[in-house]
Amino acid sequence: MSTPQEHAGQRHPGGSRANLRIGDVARIVGTTPRTIRYYEEIGLLAEPSVRPSGAHRSYSSEEVERLREVMRLKELLGVSLEELKTLLTAEEALHAGFLTAVVASADAVRAHAQAAACAMLALAPGTLRASKEGFRRLRAARVIPPGDDLIRACYGSADFREGVEAFLAKRAPRWTGS
Repeated sequence: MSTPQEHAGQRHPGGSRANLRIGDVARIVGTTPRTIRYYEEIGLLAEPSVRPSGAHRSYSSEEVERLREVMRLKELLGVSLEELKTLLTAEEALHAGFLTAVVASADAVRAHAQAAACAMLALAPGTLRASKEGFRRLRAARVIPPGDDLIRACYGSADFREGVEAFLAKRAPRWTGS
């Protein structure tokens, strides 16, 4: 297989190499133009960034690499296109900082949730109590209930003061639950 750079001719406005037509891209990655169009239709790939009205589609090397990655992941994971689209969206959300992990199975979700729960047990007990009560109130309410008392309980607690002092002293906090 050749690289997109070997086939590139002009530059995109952003500076990346461009001018790869759909047939060229299909040959480079080992698929058909129809497959590429279908991936674009279902949202697995973005429409090419350069396409003047009435002109041929033109792909950047980054778009070719994205297609190559999509095809590699589909083959490697053995998942449907819809599952792959969901996984790719999750990976992008992870890289953007909206997620802390992407897991592939219900068992992995349970294991990740268990690890997160264990990590939370090391947090300030007063904050945990207030958080649990806040969640209990939210589940029971039809409208968002007031929570000023919970905020006062957390930020006015001895544990909060200890947390601030420990942070400033660069030491681990000693939680008391008060």
